[in-house]
Amino acid sequence: MARFIRAVSVIAIGLCVLSEPARAERVWVCDANGISFESRLSDAEITALPRWIPADDNPPIGARSAMSAAEKIRPQYETALKLGKGRRLEFSSIALYELQQSERWVWEIRYDEYLELQRTGTAIRIIVPMTGNALQPTLRRSPQ
Repeated sequence: MARFIRAVSVIAIGLCVLSEPARAERVWVCDANGISFESRLSDAEITALPRWIPADDNPPIGARSAMSAAEKIRPQYETALKLGKGRRLEFSSIALYELQQSERWVWEIRYDEYLELQRTGTAIRIIVPMTGNALQPTLRRSPQ
């Protein structure tokens, strides 16, 4: 299993992982507050993405468009996490990641959970491929 994990980020209550099972697809799993959010891209979907070479001026989808796409589905995460009074998800960071050294890229938008003015340690990531549409996560209860 360890050889399939490409990037791991551990946050006090949340864990987000990108796995590469036999190169058949890309799977992003983010565990937060007992919920597992799973986003997938098949190899066919990756191949269909437009190519981008960083030496070119800008990626096919800009950061502002990717953030807008992530904002559209952020409420789904907030509902699933059952954020109570004073709790919210706030934008934390945005990054570009190349898939399989293929010149095909996705945006990863990170949101941190806050209670009033304090960060709780929970983080979620929303993946936006160069199609401009955020990946819809599959929700599952995390194994205890």
